[in-house]
Order: sequence, then structure tokens, then C-alpha cells
Amino acid sequence: MNKYILGSFLAALVFFFWGFLYWAISPASKMVIHSSPDDAAAGAALKQFFPNDGMYTVPGMAQDPEAMTKLHEAGPIATVHIKHAGEAPMGAKFFITAIAHCWVSTLLLTFLLVKASPSVLASYGSRVWFVTLTGVAIAVVSDFSFPVYWGHPWPVYLFNAGHIIGGMLVTGLVLAKFVKPADAA
Repeated sequence: MNKYILGSFLAALVFFFWGFLYWAISPASKMVIHSSPDDAAAGAALKQFFPNDGMYTVPGMAQDPEAMTKLHEAGPIATVHIKHAGEAPMGAKFFITAIAHCWVSTLLLTFLLVKASPSVLASYGSRVWFVTLTGVAIAVVSDFSFPVYWGHPWPVYLFNAGHIIGGMLVTGLVLAKFVKPADAA
């Protein structure tokens, strides 16, 4: 059991570092996430039109269906996620939450790997492939649902899918060292 805790924690750190390289160091993220020309004015408008924390759609779903359809067809269409309270962009809360998220994710992957069939556990490569393929499934089910159901732009979700799949590959490289065929339950 201790090796699973250690392995999943090390995998979480690798997954977190992968995300840092992918989102913060790579210039590619700036090609899919855009900035407004005036963040202060955009922030003031957001506060005015979206008074509470949460998710909003434009056009809103609470209005008359016929009016919503006309506005939807005319555009623009937006989904706004807003949090009014400010916070440090890379503060301690961010790092603690992010690493905890990575660790819960890698603990779940460790559990899946331990419960996998002996053929999945047979070789280091097959264990890495299993975790990576799990990442592909996660990306398709989760990331691709936003463009499909909400009309969000595909590029940011394709980019994020690359983050998830690459993250699962590096996670698999670590976890496959700790979960071996003798561990099958």
C-alpha cells in the first residue's frame, strides 16, 4: 500500500509539472486563450451584467424560448464563468489545490491500474499504455463535451485534451514502475 501512496504522489508531482510546462511555459496556450484589449473595462462590464459568482450563458436560458432562439442565431454566444473575489494568480491556495487535484487523480489511476487484468499489467509498456488510453477517454468524454454541447471553440479544448493525454502519459511512466503484475487483485 505504501508504494501506491508514494507512486501516486510522485506521479501527481510529475503531472503537475507537466501542466506547468504545457500551460505556463509553452507559448502555445496563448494561441487558444485570448485576452481582451481592455481587461479593466471588461471586468467592469462583467460585474455589471453578471452580479453573482457562477456560470452564465448569453443568451440566457431563463428568457422566452423564442427570444433566446433569435438571439442565439444572431450571436454572439458566450458562456461566462465568474468569480467576483480576487486572489493571487499563483498563490499558495492555487498550488495546494492543484497538487491535491493531481494526487486524487493519480490515486484513482493507481486503483484502476491495480484492478486491471493481468494482460494489462504484463509489461511496463502495457501499463503506461493503459494509463495513457484512460487519459484519451477522459479527454474525449470531458473536454470534447464543451464544444459539442455548449458551442465552445474547439481549439482550447483540443489543446486541453493534449494536456490531459500528455499528462496521463507522463503519469503512466511513473505509475507503471510502482504497479506490477503481482499487484493484481
